Amino acid sequence: MFRVLAVVDDFTRECLALIVDNSLSGIRVARELDRIVERRGPPCLVTSDNGTNERPLANLAEARRIIEPWGVEYCTARPHSSPGGLTPTAFAARPSQGHNQNGFSL
Repeated sequence: MFRVLAVVDDFTRECLALIVDNSLSGIRVARELDRIVERRGPPCLVTSDNGTNERPLANLAEARRIIEPWGVEYCTARPHSSPGGLTPTAFAARPSQGHNQNGFSL
């Protein structure tokens, strides 16, 4: 059994963290969120979803081998409908002029 902490920016759809481990304590989650805040600043809102997208995997090494590259593909190669058909990385790289303090485009 293992756990995955997936942190996604709802505005850009970027996958900011994808942590795969045997367990994820509250201290570990807080440490990972602190790292994101150091890079990107504090979020305006945090939501949580204890999703159940279960898939049988043999072990933790296999889970990491499959899940971590998926996070890179999710951000850089897969266009999403919500950010105008762009990949999350391309959407986030756009100039922020015209955005209000919450990051929404006016």
